[in-house]
Amino acid sequence: MSPMKTVHYRNRKLRLIAAFTASFYILFHGRPFDIYRAFTSVSFYIAFAVSFGIGLLLVYAIHRATLWLDTRCSWRERPIERSLMQFTLGILAPAIIDLLLISIYFQALGQDVLNNGFLLIDYPVIVFFIILLNVYYLIHYLLLSESHFPTSQKTELTPIEKKQDSGQSNSRQGQFVLYYQREGKQVRAVINLGSHYLLNTTINYIIHESDDRTLCQINRRMIINYEIIDTYQQGKNKTSLTIKIKPDYLNQMENLLHDSLQVTKDKKEAFLRGFYDHYQ
Repeated sequence: MSPMKTVHYRNRKLRLIAAFTASFYILFHGRPFDIYRAFTSVSFYIAFAVSFGIGLLLVYAIHRATLWLDTRCSWRERPIERSLMQFTLGILAPAIIDLLLISIYFQALGQDVLNNGFLLIDYPVIVFFIILLNVYYLIHYLLLSESHFPTSQKTELTPIEKKQDSGQSNSRQGQFVLYYQREGKQVRAVINLGSHYLLNTTINYIIHESDDRTLCQINRRMIINYEIIDTYQQGKNKTSLTIKIKPDYLNQMENLLHDSLQVTKDKKEAFLRGFYDHYQ
């Protein structure tokens, strides 16, 4: 059985912030909040480094487990089975890992994790943070997954214009999409053979559900086919790029605004990776 499509969380910064926040909170939980004394103590920085390191490991483990489960067990299609698997890999396993690692740390300090109050004071909070992160992934998945869009909207095509340019030459045989562009609550699909369609769907749905690796989202409004791109150059600022179209397809792109062919900062890395993979 082939893997299911997964959603793209794109939450690296959030994971770092979550690990940092949880680590910092744990160090003061159940203790007097003396920030000056803490910041002038070497032991505080050692404890924070250990806590933050474990936090990063747990957050990464939950992230990878969730991605793996997303491709094999859908929340929407098999909710009970997914709940059990998510609990095992996303909550139980990280909680056990944390307990083992923190036990090693306390043992190095000459303390017993069973008697120093960790299990009663800190460990319940850690488990709470683990559960909270899993809830975040569940909500994020439900918002981005396929069932978020009604079936009738995903499949309906409304032809709005059909024309054939007999003078157009194409480097590829057959019909393929040149680009998708958002227009209000719909998306326009422009085909290489001259057809234009309005789709009752969204840009996010198309890019998340498509298996076509020749497609890339370059900004919030547009998905473009790598096949029609000649090259790129620096955009309006240092963080953006401007796409140059191959001459064969320019006549079908003439109605696009210049801003439509801008690769924004948040899409730049994925665009470059896909561009070089496509033409290597």
